[in-house]
Amino acid sequence: MAKKTINNSDNSADLQSDSKGNSKIDETLVENFVSLQRVMTNLSLSLDNLSNRMSRLLDLFEASAKSLAEKDMEAERRNGDIMRKLEGLTEHNKVFAQGLTLLHEKTNREVPQMQEETRPLPRMPAQTMQKRTDNEGYQRSISSPKP
Repeated sequence: MAKKTINNSDNSADLQSDSKGNSKIDETLVENFVSLQRVMTNLSLSLDNLSNRMSRLLDLFEASAKSLAEKDMEAERRNGDIMRKLEGLTEHNKVFAQGLTLLHEKTNREVPQMQEETRPLPRMPAQTMQKRTDNEGYQRSISSPKP
């Protein structure tokens, strides 16, 4: 068998070049890892900020819902007051309508009796109905023009 001789000088040069290449790769990996950590930190801060804003938004929605519920209750109470007043007016209207109906019936019963009691007025003669064209008994106005 043939023996292979190993040259130590070549191996050491290869190891040194490999270690320089590995060190560049290691530096690049470390830089990338640090950059990734920065991005993850920024992402975490952004998500925390988003969470806080959503909490404030939900608080705002809750406060507005409570306010609307209170206003609805107040509006229902006011509507109830208005409805009671309208019902009262309706009852008053019914009473007035009944009173007017009774008055109308009463006057309709009395009108025929009054017509029987009243006598027809005598007719005036046709002479008095004619217009008077003469000016006797009248004086001329001061402001009227002279004839």
